[in-house]
Amino acid sequence: MTQQRRRLYKPTVYERKILKTIFLFAAVPVALVIVLFFALFSDLIYTYIQSGLGGDFLDRFLLLVLLILIYYAILARLVFRFTNRLAGAYQRLLRELDKIIAGAHPSHLHLRKGDYAQELINRINQLIDRFSK
Repeated sequence: MTQQRRRLYKPTVYERKILKTIFLFAAVPVALVIVLFFALFSDLIYTYIQSGLGGDFLDRFLLLVLLILIYYAILARLVFRFTNRLAGAYQRLLRELDKIIAGAHPSHLHLRKGDYAQELINRINQLIDRFSK
């Protein structure tokens, strides 16, 4: 019997759209700043490296790169968690509403613990209770 490995993170269509937008708003400005600083200070950096003080510069530069990578790793984790809780609830709501539209008896909707659409689901459940009486 073969077992399928569960993917760590499988984004839905809505999550992909949110992730692309957040990535563009986070990565593009950083890339532009890096290009701007390189254009402004490239002559100074090359002179500094050639003067023998380049080791200190490279150590600080690598530390800065490491801090930026750690920052983006933490940001990516938070963004993945947020989009999963938001878009996952949206996907679940659409699936349940499609079942009701198809003719299934409406029953209370439930989300995972921690999903962000809990207030909306509570109101939909109240609406279901009201129309089922």
